[in-house]
Amino acid sequence: MEYERPRLAFFMGSRGGHRAFYESVDGYLKRLKSKGSVYFLEHIPHSHDSSALGRRFAKNLTKNHAREGTVLEGKKLFYNCHDVTVHELSRGETNIYVPLKSNGNIVFSRKYVNTEPADMRQEFNYSIRSLLDCGYGEDMVLIILSGNGDDGSFALGMAKERGAKVIIQDPETASNPKIPENAIETGHYDFILKPGEISKKVLELFE
Repeated sequence: MEYERPRLAFFMGSRGGHRAFYESVDGYLKRLKSKGSVYFLEHIPHSHDSSALGRRFAKNLTKNHAREGTVLEGKKLFYNCHDVTVHELSRGETNIYVPLKSNGNIVFSRKYVNTEPADMRQEFNYSIRSLLDCGYGEDMVLIILSGNGDDGSFALGMAKERGAKVIIQDPETASNPKIPENAIETGHYDFILKPGEISKKVLELFE
């Protein structure tokens, strides 16, 4: 069967992003997957959220963790986070799985991402650029969630040029507002929404 690139809702979050993600998709995940695929990338492992809802959602994310060779297919949830067993942020690099073209498919492959200076995370920027290299544009919605730093901001302009839509979590609703605030400062976005409003907007964009 010939591979068909699915429409993609790409959620990105750091500290506080895990909670913002499940607040965004709670009650909508099945409908979102019926329209394409959902991909959640976070800096911080979800195990830090010890709430009952956090534990339930973490279990669902873990079984959907993208690994080497995982194909980015339609109607699925994909999860990714740096591999804490090989995390080398102090040396200026971090290990993640990124989507790449391979034999006519889009698959996740382990890559070391340079993070110089060492306190700056770049997984979001790298992954956005990689998805653009795979052909994504109008068929992708980028969602920037809670977190510290400015990861993702650099690549938003490139994504907008390719027709991607950008949703940013309202910083007033983020437990760590710096990533949303820095993304807003770029001017490369379409909507600023509360978590509970995000999935409804994604579904509208996928119609």
